[in-house]
Amino acid sequence: MGDIILPNGYSGAIIIPKDQPLCLGTAWSIKKRTAALGVLKKGNPFGLTEGDLLSIESRKILRTDEIKKNLTWGEALKWAEKFFPRTKEDAYGFIGGSFDPIDFTKANADGRPNAFARRCLYRELEEEFTAKGSASKFSTEHLFTVFMKDHANRERVYEENYYLLNNFEGELKKEGAPGETEPPEVIPLISLYPEKVYKKTAFILRLFLLNMVEVRGLREYVAPLRHIYRVFDEALRGFRLEIRYRESTLEDSAEPQDWDSLINDRGTVRMHK
Repeated sequence: MGDIILPNGYSGAIIIPKDQPLCLGTAWSIKKRTAALGVLKKGNPFGLTEGDLLSIESRKILRTDEIKKNLTWGEALKWAEKFFPRTKEDAYGFIGGSFDPIDFTKANADGRPNAFARRCLYRELEEEFTAKGSASKFSTEHLFTVFMKDHANRERVYEENYYLLNNFEGELKKEGAPGETEPPEVIPLISLYPEKVYKKTAFILRLFLLNMVEVRGLREYVAPLRHIYRVFDEALRGFRLEIRYRESTLEDSAEPQDWDSLINDRGTVRMHK
């Protein structure tokens, strides 16, 4: 049986808590901090003590933050980055993750093979955002899908599906995903600035807020929309993504699909990234 190449992509959630329409459910990424600390704990030319390293590990740290007299985190990072693979900056991002083989198999088992992107979304919510056993409630609406070239293989398309999870109710996790995120939190949209949020996240939020204001006529979103336009004006200048207002499906994917061949002899699905 030949390998089947499945859609290569991501599902992300714009989480708006109930009674807090101007806030966002999110988590602070720590992948770069984790990788850098792994290097610095083995040795560093800066004389950082165990206490210094613990202090770095215990906070949301920016490149401009001083970690020792006359030494910024950015300066220490510049040295440490030579010793680990390229990793995106630590910042706020959406709750979400890349498609996993289990998303395809479960969607197919449900009799809804095209629901793999939503399966991915709900799996990531359980892993990153909601407390175990918490009976969360929310409405789910697909907003748009964006397309990019896969960094690992420029011949392939990478699909990112974004969903509005509105009126979210539920208990948040008390801990983050080890080595990946701080514990989830709810923050005001107007508290986001370029050094605290990914450029693509800001771009997607701007699209979302434009929809809220110009399409749905929700005037309460005018202030956060103006804030995003003002503080991210320079960062987002010239930033473009290909956008589609339909959810990713197997039929729409640019890759060959064959549901009859999804399950190999070990009962799993192989997905190429």
